[in-house]
Amino acid sequence: MNKEELAKLISESNSILTRIKEFGENSQYVQNDAQRFHNGLFPLIKEFNDGGAKLLDDSNTLQIGVVGQVKAGKSSFLNSLFFEGESVLPKASTPMTAGLTVLEYADKNTFEVEYFTQEDWNVFVEQDKMYRQCEEEVRSNPELQGAPESRIRSEINKRTSEEDRSAHEMVTSCSSTAKGKIGAAVDIKPFSNTNDLQNVLEKFVGANGEYTSVVKSLYIKLNDERLKGYRIVDTPGVNDPVVSREERTKTFLRSCHCVMLLSSASDFLGSGDVQFLNSRVVNQGIKCVLLLASKFDSVLQDRGAEFLMKGQGQEDLVDAQEDQIKKFKRRLAQIKENIKGNVDIKIDFTAGIGYSLAHKPMEQWDAVEKNVAAQMKRFYPDYFSTDEDLKESFDSLSNVTDIKEKYLQKWFLENKNSIIQEKIDKYFENNITSLKEKVAKEVSELVKQNEVLQKTSSEEVKKQLENQKIIFKKLEGTLKDYLYVAKQNFQNVSKSIQNGVSIDFPYTPDTIGTSRSISYKGMLWGHNSDRFYYDQINTDKLHSDLDYAIESYTDEVNGKWKNNFKEIKTDLYTKLCDAIIDAAKEIQSEAFDDDYFRRIIDKVLAKLGAYEELDVKAIRRSLAPKITSLCKKQFVPASQYEVKKEYVSDELSDGLSLIIEEVKNGISALEDVTEYEVKRALDESMRAAINESSQLENDFVPQLNKVCENYMASLAEKLKEKEKSTNEMNALLEEALKLDALLKKMK
Repeated sequence: MNKEELAKLISESNSILTRIKEFGENSQYVQNDAQRFHNGLFPLIKEFNDGGAKLLDDSNTLQIGVVGQVKAGKSSFLNSLFFEGESVLPKASTPMTAGLTVLEYADKNTFEVEYFTQEDWNVFVEQDKMYRQCEEEVRSNPELQGAPESRIRSEINKRTSEEDRSAHEMVTSCSSTAKGKIGAAVDIKPFSNTNDLQNVLEKFVGANGEYTSVVKSLYIKLNDERLKGYRIVDTPGVNDPVVSREERTKTFLRSCHCVMLLSSASDFLGSGDVQFLNSRVVNQGIKCVLLLASKFDSVLQDRGAEFLMKGQGQEDLVDAQEDQIKKFKRRLAQIKENIKGNVDIKIDFTAGIGYSLAHKPMEQWDAVEKNVAAQMKRFYPDYFSTDEDLKESFDSLSNVTDIKEKYLQKWFLENKNSIIQEKIDKYFENNITSLKEKVAKEVSELVKQNEVLQKTSSEEVKKQLENQKIIFKKLEGTLKDYLYVAKQNFQNVSKSIQNGVSIDFPYTPDTIGTSRSISYKGMLWGHNSDRFYYDQINTDKLHSDLDYAIESYTDEVNGKWKNNFKEIKTDLYTKLCDAIIDAAKEIQSEAFDDDYFRRIIDKVLAKLGAYEELDVKAIRRSLAPKITSLCKKQFVPASQYEVKKEYVSDELSDGLSLIIEEVKNGISALEDVTEYEVKRALDESMRAAINESSQLENDFVPQLNKVCENYMASLAEKLKEKEKSTNEMNALLEEALKLDALLKKMK
């Protein structure tokens, strides 16, 4: 579909809907029918038009999303890719500073800032109030009087959500100057070069920037030939707690054609990345995904330390890289079955700090860069012995040249037209299919009503009402019995799920090698120092494993509850319909309409649908602080031991064992809390469903009667002036069928 075809489709659709809306405003007999049809379809067609128009307007620009967790190294990566490793894009140190940034070509260098609206900010203020109230309650708790600040902060974090904490951070750091920008129009500021841009960016999106707290998104428009033909969208972290900013991210991703997903090499494709891949990437019809294992140098340092600790000498750097890439590919293979949809995924690695080390003069290295260089020299001396080797090796680790050539240029840009066209085709295919189904359903409803109107007389309406009373009276006890059985089924399913699903926690945490300088008793007197290698808990992996276990467990419980709930509701619906039809057969009335009764029963049972799913997100949010707290437990050896050198390793081993035992106990406690939270959520949904069923037991027949009487009254009103109401219904149906036919032409 092109712009002209879309414009024509929307124009004709809106004309039809406008005429239908007029029926709703002016008709005497089909007012409700017209309003329902218009209100059900107008928002869908508008959303379809907005999304399609944006895709077609940008059909010459390839939009590439850069996504990943906060601290996955997105800013460092983009600085390497576009700014020669200079720290132009500030690193996001907290969720608050993780703004959405768009890089695109323009004739003039400009920097555009979009601020939060007053409505956005009011939400943050309310969340901040909730945080402050919780903090006050914790600090006034007598049991915590005199407790260390770390304990108090931990307790506050347990009782607040990430959204509340982020809002508190934003509101408290917002200066009076920044407040003046809330709700302001977009600021457009020119800049001359990258140094100038860097200074501006620090002010608006830096960790301590004057306006950072009120910036929603920003656009960097560069007179840079390399950006011609595509746009880079650097999104906030995968789980951005700022809802209004997250919505902006979703809007951008909806129009993205391909994605670079950065996943930390030390926790490659953790549960958050997999969830994001499904919910935000594949679901938006994005077919090309470049998975980049970021901070690749970090995982190589871990391997080097482990080799030395185990007395295996030094691993070859190339062998380490190849083996690590194989591990990444195996991880992707493991989660492939959880990725919904047909998507082309390629894997590679990058190390933003590597590019910086390779291209910055050594005298300009900061403390972190110096430490990384020293570690890599120690673990892989053959590749980092000379200054020339060091720069060459770090440049290779950054992989920036390959990423530019293999993926940005060859995969993305050389296939730009086909990638864009495929995205456009898929968007229109999916949305037109959805619209067709919705319109067809609404038209079918009108057709049925029209048929009833055509073949029914006032006498038949009276007869139908009399028959209903007989049917409902005859079935009242039976219907209550069915609802009672449904209540029992809800209860049994809840118990069955609680007993049948278990959590797959990593009860023995993985360890990772490291080293530090430790003093020990000398042979005769005093102390000597040496570097000792020891294990400590791999807290990053533990956090990822716990997250994944809880996500899998809650998803499984929710899936079983949802499936069983649907089965119970479907069975109840079928039995109720069959019971009414069987009773009606005894009456043998030509005025009985079984389709009509099915629709009425479906509407009356609709309230049960509210309890079909558990709020698994709320469960995970409540458990997140507990996981974070548990993963902070770490074995930190003393800097000095009062034993001889040969016994230091035993001391280190004993210390690690104590921490591991503490973590095991913590995981066991976490399991109890998780099972309790899930049980509570199941019980709440089960009780709500049972309460609703109990209410229906008492009200089902009266509700059916009420809905039926309203429908019959509406039909009777139409029958008073049958010719006029028939004309109105035919005119409404004619317009609805025009919309149906219009969409059927679309491929």
